[in-house]
Amino acid sequence: MKRLLCLGLFVACVNAAYADCDNDGCCAVNCTSCSSTTTCNGARGCAEGVDACARPDFLPFSQGENRARDYAGQAHLQNLIDRDDWNWALSAAFAYNQNFDKERLGKHLSPSCCNNCFTVGPDNTSGVHVRGEDLGLSPTFRATLCLRPEIKNFVFEPSFYLGLDRWVEGMYLWFKIPVNYTNWDLEICETSSQAGGTNFLENLMDVGNDPVRVQAKSIKQAFAGTVTWGDKDLALQAGRIPSCGDSKTGVADIPVHLGWNFLTRDKGYLGLYLRTVFPTGTKEVRQSIFDPRVGYRRWQLGGGVQGRLELYNKDDETSLNAFTDLYVTHIFKNDECRLFDKLNNGTWSRYLLLKEFDANLAYTGRLRNFADIFNVCIKSGFNWMVDFLFFLELKHEGWIGNLGYELKARACEDFDCECLKICDPAYGDDCEDCSCTSTSTLRYGVKGTQLVSNTNIQPTATISDASTGNHAAAAATATNTFGTADTLTSIVDVESGRRPRMLSHKIYGTFGYTWEDRDYPIYSNLGVEVEFGDKNKALRQWGVWGKLGVSYN
Repeated sequence: MKRLLCLGLFVACVNAAYADCDNDGCCAVNCTSCSSTTTCNGARGCAEGVDACARPDFLPFSQGENRARDYAGQAHLQNLIDRDDWNWALSAAFAYNQNFDKERLGKHLSPSCCNNCFTVGPDNTSGVHVRGEDLGLSPTFRATLCLRPEIKNFVFEPSFYLGLDRWVEGMYLWFKIPVNYTNWDLEICETSSQAGGTNFLENLMDVGNDPVRVQAKSIKQAFAGTVTWGDKDLALQAGRIPSCGDSKTGVADIPVHLGWNFLTRDKGYLGLYLRTVFPTGTKEVRQSIFDPRVGYRRWQLGGGVQGRLELYNKDDETSLNAFTDLYVTHIFKNDECRLFDKLNNGTWSRYLLLKEFDANLAYTGRLRNFADIFNVCIKSGFNWMVDFLFFLELKHEGWIGNLGYELKARACEDFDCECLKICDPAYGDDCEDCSCTSTSTLRYGVKGTQLVSNTNIQPTATISDASTGNHAAAAATATNTFGTADTLTSIVDVESGRRPRMLSHKIYGTFGYTWEDRDYPIYSNLGVEVEFGDKNKALRQWGVWGKLGVSYN
């Protein structure tokens, strides 16, 4: 009971540290260190070899995927040789991870490809990446926003290994429960160079003759999901850019291994195992581009191979062993409510301002952003996930040290587009019961830069074009509209949000001690790791952990 109370107090204290964002000044970011000026061509879909950009969200590797931490301190107490009875090891790890090179991750989300800063301002203006008036900003407003996303993870991870040698020599069962508290903060900073006017041009944002006041005075306000103006009487429903961080606590999926070491010798072993991952992950629903996530919330099934080879042994007091572990799993599809760009309208077209029409193509008097209406429920999965581990273990009496390398890789996201459905982002990914067929007769057309009172629309207009700054397009009649009852694959661009292939390389070291003279040996371990994600598609992060366990052999 005391241990549970201590754990509860630990989690409560961590939550309290981040809870009151507006009052503790956590949003006050120093803008002098936010910018990055690297230029390149950003990747859409699953293009390889370049950084990704303008992504509508970010899905890192699951916090529970850490084979280095699984083996640390207890590799010599499991997969034992010549046993004919039960043996087990029970441990608990406390870990902390935090990403570095934050500007690199900012480029993943920014519409200015390979730059974590982007400029919002007037249409057809050089150096402007996003047209501001579609977001409720003054047509003469201009400012720059920088993203420096930070992800912190606190993990409490009990694990259990059970040797089933009484039944079959070399057989075992292993599982862990990675309880994770994660805090995500975009660390945005804004610098304004042109405040803009206080009113919109007459009939630009409504069909009345009264002036419409500009409600958003900054990029932060425009993307916060709280601002309405003129005929835009609904605040931004998805793709929000939150000014402050948020957190989530949950179990980052539960992996279970059932294995058999079919080759056992005094010098080592070689075995196979079945890996099943139970989907216990979750996410905090903020309808934003950076919602905190715990785990994948998807089933996984696959298998692995593991082995040990003794390289040196002197009187069973000093030894050097090489360990390796490799698994491959399939990450099954799950329904997600996702936001994508509009097909054929370019980067960040998910924020385009639309005019709403009824079945007779008469303007309803309502403006909407694409992100307000066209969120779609889609089945999403990954064909494979790979984790490879290699480490050396030096043991002298009870002292143990490890030095190792871990590689993680995940396939490009795979979609099932047979039944795209309109969903409400306010309910998160709970959308599997949505109907594949919409009965709505409402139609939508891209407003572009025209007055609302103009009966035409601009169907090919864009909102973001970093190369020319020219976002407007030729006008067309209202017959060029689209609706939720149409085939959604002809409206949304799933490539704009397809999560790219991820790859990371980790090096780590551990140091610990085992009290082997006890009936139930006790072991402790401290570890440090540094992980280098490929391009800006996977996190670059560092971490530390402590581990304590007891065994019976």
